[in-house]
Amino acid sequence: MKYRCYHKTNKLCECDGQTNYQASKVDEVITEIMHQIFANMKGAPEEEKFKVIMQKKKRVYQATAKKASFNIEKNKRQLEVLQLEIGKTLLGDR
Repeated sequence: MKYRCYHKTNKLCECDGQTNYQASKVDEVITEIMHQIFANMKGAPEEEKFKVIMQKKKRVYQATAKKASFNIEKNKRQLEVLQLEIGKTLLGDR
C-alpha cells in the first residue's frame, strides 16, 4: 500500500518531495509522533473539569450519606426509648 501526496499529484503546489510513499514507513512515523504526544499529555482540560465535577458530587453524596446515617441512629435511639415506654405502660409501671 502506498500514500500519494495529494498536493503534488494534483499540482496544487510546487514541491520537490516524493509523490508516493510506502504506507508502512508513513505509519511508523505517525505512530511514533502520536506516542510522543500522548506520553507528554498530563490530562485533557475536559478530563480535569470532569474530575472536579466528580469530586464535588462525591462530597455532596458523602455529606448526604453522613446526614442519613446520623438520622438513622437518632431514630433508632428514639425507637428504643419508645419501646421501653410501651413496655412500662403494659406492665403498669407508669
